[in-house]
Amino acid sequence: MFGEVFDDPVAVRTLVAGAAALFASGLDPRIWSPQLSSVQAAVRAQPGIEATILLNGVAGAIVLLAAGAVGDLARARPLIRGGLVTLLVASVACLLLPGTPVFTVGRVAGNLAAAIVFPVALASVAVAYTGISRATAIGLAYAAYSGGQALMPVLLTLRPGL
Repeated sequence: MFGEVFDDPVAVRTLVAGAAALFASGLDPRIWSPQLSSVQAAVRAQPGIEATILLNGVAGAIVLLAAGAVGDLARARPLIRGGLVTLLVASVACLLLPGTPVFTVGRVAGNLAAAIVFPVALASVAVAYTGISRATAIGLAYAAYSGGQALMPVLLTLRPGL
């Protein structure tokens, strides 16, 4: 059962690439997440920013659903590459220019890029496999995403003030 995941070299390459993309997507910091205490405190201090935070969440959900539909239709390698490049550029810009309007735009772009990469990469892995090995491959890919999400808060502590 587990060994069947590694039988087809093309599917394995898709799994590795998809898992790497999902790991990168998981690393994207969700610094505007409404459940963070810092965001809740900021909304209490400046009620006007609530609309920006909610708009970011709604835009992310829309992109996630649309990218999921595209990812289910076919392997969308250009979407994954474009999303990862956008995520990288946005993250570097945010690291270099915190506290500027570029940071705000970069975080929105990064969140939207991660919302594109996640469903498309997961769908690519799902399309590459059949049967029980599909479930195992999806589980491995999702574990990579969860690993990125687990590491993300650690990385945020390395750059305080974001």
